[in-house]
Amino acid sequence: MLRKAAALTGVTFMAACATQAPPPPPPAETPPPVVITDSSDSVAAPVAEPPPPPPEAPAKPQQSDTGRFRVGVASLDSAEAAAPWVSKLQAAGYRTEVLPVEIEGKTWHRVLLPGYANLEEARAVIPFVEQEFGVQGVWVTSRRRAPMPGDASAPAPAEAPPQN
Repeated sequence: MLRKAAALTGVTFMAACATQAPPPPPPAETPPPVVITDSSDSVAAPVAEPPPPPPEAPAKPQQSDTGRFRVGVASLDSAEAAAPWVSKLQAAGYRTEVLPVEIEGKTWHRVLLPGYANLEEARAVIPFVEQEFGVQGVWVTSRRRAPMPGDASAPAPAEAPPQN
């Protein structure tokens, strides 16, 4: 019986193994393949033009022997105090002059850069001087000053010719 039981168990065991196993799960959906294309095949986006070069910086106006406008760099209380300014400016290639001016009984020594043909040229040199020498308050003056009313140095107005 044991043999019969073993045989039956074996058959049963075999029969149990022989039963159909559950079907395998369906394969997972695979994503569609990624297509890699060469960028040269695609339509290229419009290429922006490179930015234009920056405009050239304006040239520093040159001094002449005949220009009537001057650029004032410093006004100092002595000729000795003005001398280092004159040296620095001349070393940088500027022509200079020192003009003594009396204001309220005190003499001031103005360090000037003479020889600019017009007001625009004189004004145009100011940023160059301020940047080169680290000075602020540079001003423009001219060789001929318009007289102020009541100015003792103002010439008397010309008399009108008599009318007949």
